[in-house]
Amino acid sequence: MTIAAPWEDTLASITRLTDAEVEQLTAYAMRREMRAGEVVVRVNDRGDTMYLIGAGAVEVRFDEGKAKKELGPGQYFGEIALFTGDRARTATAVATQDGVLYAIDRPAMARLERDCPHLVCSLLHRTCAYLVASEQALIDDLRRQNRELEGALDYLRRTREELDAAELQANTDALTGLYNRRCLGDQIAKFMTRSAARGSALFLVLVDLDRFKPVNDTYGHAAGDAVLRSLGVVIRENVRSRDLPCRVGGDEFAILLSEIGPETARERAERLRSAIAALQFPEIAPDVRIDASIGAIAYQPGESESDFFARGDKALYEAKRTGRGRVIFVA
Repeated sequence: MTIAAPWEDTLASITRLTDAEVEQLTAYAMRREMRAGEVVVRVNDRGDTMYLIGAGAVEVRFDEGKAKKELGPGQYFGEIALFTGDRARTATAVATQDGVLYAIDRPAMARLERDCPHLVCSLLHRTCAYLVASEQALIDDLRRQNRELEGALDYLRRTREELDAAELQANTDALTGLYNRRCLGDQIAKFMTRSAARGSALFLVLVDLDRFKPVNDTYGHAAGDAVLRSLGVVIRENVRSRDLPCRVGGDEFAILLSEIGPETARERAERLRSAIAALQFPEIAPDVRIDASIGAIAYQPGESESDFFARGDKALYEAKRTGRGRVIFVA
């Protein structure tokens, strides 16, 4: 955590005494030499002494990532321990240069209170001002970090949305808006596992258009694409959010119906066939009609993906063999 420069200047000015105050204070203090690298006070050690820097420099190091504080001549530290009595230090102070320290302990402070009450009041005022300024600096820094965090979260959200969009595009058939063969291959095992774990039914519905090739041959591929787009709309209108509708080939489609009963699954397959047969394409030609052969089967727990699809293909083939434009349903 790093306090912004304006607050560093404010905090430094609060803890810097005037020459007159330094002269008064040192008259009651114990003078001693300090050497670079010397630990003056250590965090969590108990103490009740305040230190004034006469010469040299001291670095105050805090825990929990708070910024270090550089102090020089005329500045002091450890005053809270002096005013509140014997207590654990909240920071470690290390001399970074050779110099001179003045130590003011409780007996010295008692003499100051008697002889120089105005100086003691000034020290108390500075201490309170420093605590308030430190708290405000901390609040400002937390606000800054919060803004940075919000910015990072917003970036992550936008990145996730972009990744989700890319993933969705990779799994979507561009022409019909349905999922594609890749998505079906990725998801089928998950549907089967969930069905087995929950003991819920799962149905595979395979759809193959009848009389579609003549549309392409007679009216062109643009007309064929229009038919497939309309079919995509019809399929989406006949599935739920928990289902998986896919285009797996030119005019071939596969739908996974999950957590649904056999009768409802049969009704949905019949309703889908009827909706496809009812489609009209006046923009192509008034007489253009298509049908669909549909094979629908129930998943049998324990069977493999290939067996599941093989049985679906068998049901679809039976629908075509027995007249097309019909549903073969195997529960």
